[in-house]
Amino acid sequence: MKTVVITGAASGMGLALVKRYVALGWDVMATRLESQDIPYPHAKVTWQVIDFLKDSLETWVAALPLSLDVFIANAGKGAYEINTPPHVGDDLYQLNALTPMHQFDLLKAKGFKGTFVVMGSIMAVWPLPGYARYSHTKAALVTYFKALQTTEKISIVILMPVAVKTEFFLRSTQPHAPWLAQDADQIAIKFQRVIERKKKIWVSSKLFQLSRLLFPGILRIYLKRESKIYDQTLVKGEHHDYT
Repeated sequence: MKTVVITGAASGMGLALVKRYVALGWDVMATRLESQDIPYPHAKVTWQVIDFLKDSLETWVAALPLSLDVFIANAGKGAYEINTPPHVGDDLYQLNALTPMHQFDLLKAKGFKGTFVVMGSIMAVWPLPGYARYSHTKAALVTYFKALQTTEKISIVILMPVAVKTEFFLRSTQPHAPWLAQDADQIAIKFQRVIERKKKIWVSSKLFQLSRLLFPGILRIYLKRESKIYDQTLVKGEHHDYT
């Protein structure tokens, strides 16, 4: 039986991936925070409680099985906020960028031979208003692992979701879900297939790719709209910060 580890799996995209791999009959190990209830309680899933901002990453990785087939670094968080530079010891950067980098390094030292999966974001290359800090964490994550793909023997897959219909945007306090938001369970099926093929990088929306290539004017109009919402919501309204 194949084994997968999925971090940040108590909700959203992580939970959708848990459901997908359970349906395929994999041995699923998933992480959640202590404050989060166990989702999907009747499924055969090994849940581990860990806070990647507080607990020992070294101890946790050391306890993982060496025969691990896939590791999905999904844990992360968002911030829809007025433009502010990242501060020293920024939790957002620590969780979204540095933690997956450290996880890879520890797994490599342990002799990991499986596939390491990075949960990037289209905002790494196409940032939206209100997501300056979030976008920079994903840009750092994606470019780091793109560089590693040229030198490392471990298979690295970078997933680039455009937007997924989860509570992510509510938690980040964005007043609406972005354009082209996709169903988490449906995109999890595609993600799993991409991981199986060990594709180096994959953008979840062909429509977005075509629009960016053939109709860039539409995307410029969309950005102007988002800028107005940013100005009305944050600059002239309240300061929302999910950290």
